Amino acid sequence: MGLCCPNENSYHYQNMARINKQPTNNTAIPQSQPVSKDEYQKLLQTYKYAVCKIIMKIKNREGNEILKTGTGFFCEINDKYIKKALFTNNHILGIENLQFDRDIEIEYLENVKKIKITDNRKFYTSIKYDYTCVEIFESDGIKKFFQIDKSIFDNKSNILKEIFILHYPKGKPISISFGKILDINNNIIIHNAPTIDGSSGSALINRYNNNFVFGIHFAGEEGKNLATPFDIIIKNIKNQNKSIKNIKLTYEKQNYFTSNPIKEKSECFDKSDKSYISDNSDNTKRSKSLKLNGSGNEIFGSDFVKNNKYNIKLIIDGEEHELVNYYPLLKEGENLIELKILNILTNLEFMFLNCVSLKNIEGLELLNTEEVQNFRGMFAGCTNLTDFNPIQNWDVSNGNNFEGMFLNCKSLKNLDALKKWNVSKGNNFNGMFSYCKSLTNLDALENWNVSNGNNFNNMFSYCKSLTNLDALKNWNVSKGNTFGNMFNHCKSLKDLDGLKNWNVSDGIQFSGMFIECISLKNIKGLENWNISKGKIFRFMFSSCKSLKKLDGLKNWNVSNAKDFTGIFEDCYSLSDINALEYWNVSNAVNFSFMFHRCINLSDIKALKNWNVSNGINFSSFFEKCKSLKDLNPLRNWDVSKGQKFNQMFKSCSSLTDLNALKNWKVLKIGYFKSMFENCILLSDVNAIKNWNLSEKAETYHIFNNCPLLSNIKLFED
Repeated sequence: MGLCCPNENSYHYQNMARINKQPTNNTAIPQSQPVSKDEYQKLLQTYKYAVCKIIMKIKNREGNEILKTGTGFFCEINDKYIKKALFTNNHILGIENLQFDRDIEIEYLENVKKIKITDNRKFYTSIKYDYTCVEIFESDGIKKFFQIDKSIFDNKSNILKEIFILHYPKGKPISISFGKILDINNNIIIHNAPTIDGSSGSALINRYNNNFVFGIHFAGEEGKNLATPFDIIIKNIKNQNKSIKNIKLTYEKQNYFTSNPIKEKSECFDKSDKSYISDNSDNTKRSKSLKLNGSGNEIFGSDFVKNNKYNIKLIIDGEEHELVNYYPLLKEGENLIELKILNILTNLEFMFLNCVSLKNIEGLELLNTEEVQNFRGMFAGCTNLTDFNPIQNWDVSNGNNFEGMFLNCKSLKNLDALKKWNVSKGNNFNGMFSYCKSLTNLDALENWNVSNGNNFNNMFSYCKSLTNLDALKNWNVSKGNTFGNMFNHCKSLKDLDGLKNWNVSDGIQFSGMFIECISLKNIKGLENWNISKGKIFRFMFSSCKSLKKLDGLKNWNVSNAKDFTGIFEDCYSLSDINALEYWNVSNAVNFSFMFHRCINLSDIKALKNWNVSNGINFSSFFEKCKSLKDLNPLRNWDVSKGQKFNQMFKSCSSLTDLNALKNWKVLKIGYFKSMFENCILLSDVNAIKNWNLSEKAETYHIFNNCPLLSNIKLFED
């Protein structure tokens, strides 16, 4: 059985389970013909010149450098693109090992040899088909090469054909395993030659026509070993060469580019949550992906240039240039810049980050994206791009990271170009369309398969022109665990009916999900949501200024919730909270700002039976609830673990007495700063004399600007 470890995103790896459930053409696994000692030695002595051990230096979990080995072999292709090459698996030699001036270290005929990646040495690699091919020169001193048999799919008689592999099991000296081809299924050869760690990258060799190889072994499971056929590999190499074309892009010089900081409440995000695209400082949020200023002459993102400087050349006015992110000689008007792609690109992260001068991406349709996994921030900050039609036929099926891909593409009005995209492997959609302020609908995303997504933070935040979410009604978000700020500042949304069928049962983080949805009047679309695993609800509906009642939340199970900070803050129109009557908040510790500035809230009877016994922070809970007169529903609250009561009832200007709080058992040295400040009608506070606060308690301004009060005794004798 093969114990190799292919890339888990490879096409083959993902098909292994399905293949192993399917029967082969034979019910009993056929055995190879017996091998004589003479045959074994003859094959070993003849073909040891055509194989090598590949030595990789990797870091383990402790950060220590260790050696890992695999197998490689040499083939004569005689193709117009490449004549002779070293072959192995992509999970043995990936793109990170193929950077300019890097050495590939191999053991060949018991000697260590280094093959240097240079400008003129071609290589091809594919995560999808798990192979890597590196050009071999005469000067590399390789003595023997296999020939390739590409006819395996044309001739089913190859099934049951005898094979052998030469490999370095567990990095030990070269040995041979014998077996047969059992089946050819889903572009994969299934064979039974025994393999183990170190066998990855070995060739399937025709036992009775020894010069010919069928494919590259890449993995094994339950007695069935798997290999990529050379028919597929050669086709992929040709496809990669087709993509090596000159792509023409149009830039228009910008005299300056200034982006103002985006201001909003610093509390909107959990500071311990690093999964969003913003940081907190001085009550200002700025996207980490956006610079605050630029020259207007950026043509590529600096990180992209650093990662691809040897994969792309620029042709400007007929002259070839190194890849740079900043070109100071852009002329007024249109500038045509050609991209000469030297090697297949596997990472497009920040490719055009902040390229405000980019006006037209016609030509990008030529870019081969089938191997790309990371599209993070690719067009982020391309504020002048309006037409994405050139990328409508991109193959993004291997993409897993779409974070901030179109962040701040504020001129983007529709997503029609993305309608056919296969994003089924995507797991990170954080901020993908954030700040696309001109987007009016999401119809093009109706059939997107986001079933592997786990991070939906900020995905449509600041899409202030969106009017409904109906296109998302069939989205499968069942693996999503973080939805923070997903529709933050979608100011034109009026209802959430498009989300009524969403399965958010794995959701943990819902912070700021609908913050500043100022037109939102109806949230009944959320009434069947299972949010039983939810822990963080910070500012979830904050500043939903048109929301009058919370009917859609009546059946929510919030028993695991820890943090309700500001969940209904600034809901100015909110007057009916009866839907919260049966909420189980017993595990929550943070209730700060929960109904802060709910200026129309007068009836809080729904909170009468709330169990807040684990609450620690009640700061600003009802601050500026100007219509609140009656605190009797809070009479039996257990706040004995509470430490912070700062501004809890500050500016509750209709309160006249605190009798309902008489039996509250509060921490004698807690924080009570400005707790009742600006309660201008408050005339009777005798009830809280029972609190017997210590002089060490923080009570600064506790009754500041309460003009009807005098001679108040707060501290115990």
